[in-house]
Amino acid sequence: MTQLIDFRIPKPDTDYDWMHPSWRDLVIEHLQASKIDRERFLSRCGPQGILLALSTAGGGKGTRETPLLVDAEDWTRLQATVLTLLKSTKNNNEVRMVLRAIHDAMFRKCGTKQPRLVSVSDSLYGLAMNSLGTLRTKWDTGNHVISAATLSEYYRVSVLLSPLPPLPDMRPTWEDRWASVKEESGKENVLIDEWTQAISEWLDLAEIVASSEPRLLQQIAFPESYLDAVRSYLDYIESDTDSDFDADEPDDYNTEISRMEDLEPVVEQIGSVFSSLEDRAQVVQDAVEAAKLVLGDKRDEKFVEPSVDYEGRAPATRPSGGFDVDELFADL
Repeated sequence: MTQLIDFRIPKPDTDYDWMHPSWRDLVIEHLQASKIDRERFLSRCGPQGILLALSTAGGGKGTRETPLLVDAEDWTRLQATVLTLLKSTKNNNEVRMVLRAIHDAMFRKCGTKQPRLVSVSDSLYGLAMNSLGTLRTKWDTGNHVISAATLSEYYRVSVLLSPLPPLPDMRPTWEDRWASVKEESGKENVLIDEWTQAISEWLDLAEIVASSEPRLLQQIAFPESYLDAVRSYLDYIESDTDSDFDADEPDDYNTEISRMEDLEPVVEQIGSVFSSLEDRAQVVQDAVEAAKLVLGDKRDEKFVEPSVDYEGRAPATRPSGGFDVDELFADL
């Protein structure tokens, strides 16, 4: 009997974001065995393909590493693809995905040795150094504003390399984040949510700069030159907790409580970044916590939930002084 095989040809330029693990393993095995197809894949793949090529702990026993990088030519093609992507993409998520994949592969390669450094002779070393260099040139020549999350991934890769690669110029990013803080705090009608968002993003950046490039903080006289602005924010938060909030719906109270909860991590972060304001931040944090309790009590007092009996019915459904007919015949 002739066996019929149905080949389904996908449409041109179709992108696949997910495939069944067993099918994924078959694709990997095929690419490992076929140099021509592997070359085509590594030359044309996007972020997900780069992640696959650099993946570790794969396979049935979790021992498969960098499965598509069989020889030196594979590494060369992958590096060209990575550098092209990093140079051209405007998607910060793609940049972080690639840097995270490079870091994870490097970290596993280092094993438990101390210090954790990738050998200069390792192909990962060249890929990492050139990736950081491409990003640094792109950011510095374009005065890019870089997110704290992206800077964090760059920093994590850099500390596994020796000599330490230079960091990008973070001053444009700092000036942009600080300008947002000043803009929100200077508005006549302050919008606390927007102000909090601006403060939070600026603090995230301050923590990254403090760990990676503390010299910049010395140049800009941090934290001394910024204390007044941060105190102003804390004062506003504390005064906001004293407001006499009143609403006609329980959901309005829940929304206000949720808003207060969003303030707490930012106030705590202020105490962590500014050691001289640690006690002041704790006072404001206590005020926010107390305000949440007050709002919850007011909501519960104003909108009393009807009590229910063991069968889930409100007591008011039973006539006063009478008896429940359903209960009477329940055992019949």
